[in-house]
Parts: sequence; C-alpha cells; structure tokens
Amino acid sequence: MILTRKTVSLLLAAGVIVLLILTAKYIGKKTEGPYRADGKPGMEIQAALEQAQQKGQHLLVVFGANWCPWCRALHHLMEENREVHEYLKQNYQVVLVDVGRRDRNMELDSLYGHPVKLGLPALVLLDERGELLTLQETGVFEFSSRESKAHDPEKFLNFLKRWQHPLPEEK
Repeated sequence: MILTRKTVSLLLAAGVIVLLILTAKYIGKKTEGPYRADGKPGMEIQAALEQAQQKGQHLLVVFGANWCPWCRALHHLMEENREVHEYLKQNYQVVLVDVGRRDRNMELDSLYGHPVKLGLPALVLLDERGELLTLQETGVFEFSSRESKAHDPEKFLNFLKRWQHPLPEEK
C-alpha cells in the first residue's frame, strides 16, 4: 500500500487531534488523594486542638498536596503502617492541609512559620494550646537507599516520640 502525501497529512492531523483531546482530559482531571481541596483546614485545626486538649495530645499538621508523590507516601505510611498509625492515634491529632500548587491555604502556611518553604510534605507540631513546637521537613525520614521512594517508619516514629505529650522537660 502506497500512502500519498495527503493521506499521511490526514493521519498526522488525526493523531494530533486525538493527542490534544486526551491531554485536555488529563489536565482537567483532579488528582485523587488524601488532601481535600474542598476542606476547611483552619476549622479542622481548631476542632483537632479541642480534641488534643481533652486527650492530652499534640497536633500534627501535615502540609502537602495530592500531586506530590512524597506527600502521598507519607500519608500511606501514617495510614498503612500499623505501628505508626496506632502511635499517631494514641498521641496526636492529625490534620492534612492541602496547599495545591502553593496557591491554597497559604494563610495557614504563614500563620505557622512558612513550613512549605521546607518542601512538601512539611510538618508542623503544635501543643494542645496551639503553640508552635517545631517545623520539620520530611526528607530526613526517607530511607537511605536511592532505590526506595518511601519514608522509614522508624525515623518517623523517633521524631514523633521526641515531641510526644508531655515533652521530656514537662515530665
């Protein structure tokens, strides 16, 4: 079969149109994940602080986004690793703050000392009164091996235990 120049041009044009349609669908599609764009994290933080006061816990605020693979990896660790999940449940109230592409909930970033500047995900620890204890970037929790794209549960737990309520100097 011999293709004419016109046939090749039509096939290329059809291919470009299909590619544009698929790209438009992908761009318009929302990324699913744990960070809720429609959430009200300021109100969630206030409610979590009330719970923290009642239970004698601290508050872990996780700034992240669904497009961020490290944010999803940390959330997966917090939810799926039994030891981490149980430790958080017993000692912390956890609130996720969706920062989008650093264009959402930035007033909370400003309120808590700009943790997003550290990279995503970024952690903020508050005591039960809402006082800032520390900001933490999460690269320090990653496995040492370059092959592993995950956070080390032991490193993360050590960090959480260091800041658990009451703090060592409060005991």
